[in-house]
Amino acid sequence: MLALSFIDGSHFCYEATAFLWTWFFKDGTVEIYDAKAHLWKHSFEVGAVFQYDAAGKAYSAALPGGATYSITLNGATIFIDASGNIVINGTTITLARGWPTDRPDR
Repeated sequence: MLALSFIDGSHFCYEATAFLWTWFFKDGTVEIYDAKAHLWKHSFEVGAVFQYDAAGKAYSAALPGGATYSITLNGATIFIDASGNIVINGTTITLARGWPTDRPDR
């Protein structure tokens, strides 16, 4: 294992047999890359977590309460504000079965 410490208080670890590297930042942020699993994960001290599974081609994000989130992909956008309101903009929008739930005739 290779372990390095830096003057700013951050630490870097690399485990060659596991193909795993981890970066611990002074502010509590942690970044992990697992080359065997093709998985990247970035965690923040405030509770936000971003993860990308390259093998599964899947991205996930979890944010703490009060956060806002915006994503743009292939010309479409999704925005979620701090109250949980969602704004979707795209060429075609298909809603899940049962939506909208606030219509009395459904």
